Amino acid sequence: MLAFDAEASCVPRMRGLLQVQVPDDVGRQLCLLEVRLPDGYPTTAQPQVELHARKLDAERKERLLSSLHDAMDGWKGETCLFQIVEWIRECKDEWFDVDDVTASSHATEPSVSTDQADALVETRGTCAAENASYLWHTGEPLTDRRSTFQAHLVELTDPDRVSSALDALCTDRKIRVATHNIFAYRIALSTGGYASDSDDDGEAAAGGRLLHLLQLVDARDVLVVVSRWYGGTPLGPDRFKRISQVARDVLDRHGHVRPPTRRP
Repeated sequence: MLAFDAEASCVPRMRGLLQVQVPDDVGRQLCLLEVRLPDGYPTTAQPQVELHARKLDAERKERLLSSLHDAMDGWKGETCLFQIVEWIRECKDEWFDVDDVTASSHATEPSVSTDQADALVETRGTCAAENASYLWHTGEPLTDRRSTFQAHLVELTDPDRVSSALDALCTDRKIRVATHNIFAYRIALSTGGYASDSDDDGEAAAGGRLLHLLQLVDARDVLVVVSRWYGGTPLGPDRFKRISQVARDVLDRHGHVRPPTRRP
């Protein structure tokens, strides 16, 4: 996450520079941050933050950044990317016209924005928990009849770290309160074979289907979580299609979909 929000997204633009998308409560973009991590971060230096938002005028932007810098003074010496994102999201009603941001989020059909100005930037960052750091990649959200699905992926080579990695991901409040956080992992063992397991988190049979997808694409050394925020309308079997869709997308984006082996 990034000591930051799991659906918040980070893409390295150049050395020490990240582009971070900050989403609202339903996964729509509030703003984009350009965050430069200077030498000495986090021990002796703080991130340098620039903010871009189409629906934020210059005066409000200046006041927001000033308030953010005041908040950051309390995080000196800490890895604070998560705190920055969470602070903006918690204060969104004060700075952003949330109705405008979220007006188009209540789709009745499956939808992922294709407008480059609105599309989510792929999430990349480090979640910290129990003195361990994990680089989580979060894909784009998909909304179907007000239920939103979003996949998260972390590369692991030790099955014993699965629990800690999940704890790290769930330091993000929004992911922690998702209706379901379905997960599956498949990790190659040095002795041969794979360690694998899954969990439905209340979405019956979803974990086993997610693990089957990992086996089908021959994904290795990955833990995948699919978060679902229930929108009030039952989707029936379509929910499994959406779970597989967002999971396969994040696997493919990060090179974990292997072509089938052709028999001679």
